Amino acid sequence: MAGFEKPAPMVVGVENNQGGRLAVRWAAKEADRRGLRLRLVHALDWPLGAERDPDMRKPWETWSGIFRRAGERALEEARSLARDTRPGLRITEALVDGRPAVVMREQAASAAMVVLGSRRLSSARELMSTGNIVVPVIAHAACPVAVVRAPEHRGDDPRPLNPEAVLWGRDVLKIPIHDTWWQTETGCIMIANFAANEVRPGSMGRPVPGATAAALARGADGRAEVVDGKVTTIDEPGVEGELALRAGWPSMFRG
Repeated sequence: MAGFEKPAPMVVGVENNQGGRLAVRWAAKEADRRGLRLRLVHALDWPLGAERDPDMRKPWETWSGIFRRAGERALEEARSLARDTRPGLRITEALVDGRPAVVMREQAASAAMVVLGSRRLSSARELMSTGNIVVPVIAHAACPVAVVRAPEHRGDDPRPLNPEAVLWGRDVLKIPIHDTWWQTETGCIMIANFAANEVRPGSMGRPVPGATAAALARGADGRAEVVDGKVTTIDEPGVEGELALRAGWPSMFRG
């Protein structure tokens, strides 16, 4: 449970994406306007099913340290963003173990307001996606919740389904849910959970035969960073990047 601060602080959920950054900026301005301190909170959530991933051969302690350092970096960047927005603002921060929705509901018990980022998803898609913080927090928070919405985006939502939705299908429907990723422009499904492999809740799967996919490091403009004509792939788990496909997949338009 979150500790109580007097007066109650403005609490903002820290996420390393556009919606999260907009939420930090908005929360900093609102906290300054109200004369409140700003509390930055990042939930340190171990990905469901990660311990069963055959690609993860490192000891638990090593991966735990990697995710914790990623969370510390996210808080550091959020603190810098908040200070740039309102230089004189009083800021505290917390790296809290637990699922994001649960952590933010607990934080709401001692907050003047909770601020969250969103990606302009419908309520149903917000609930079913891995970014399912907004709907559960609004439904159970003990204080007002402000949702800062990112600009409209084009294309399908690139995030995998909420792991709980996949487990619900397994337990209630008695069938596996095979999440996939594709866009109209790709011509076919590009990433999928194959029938021959165990479904990993929270994962869209692997590239289909003939497709090569990778997450690329972003530059200051939020796009894939290109240095001397080259991009950098992300190998560290828990780091957000740009999903990219190598040109030449079988269904690629060539007209």
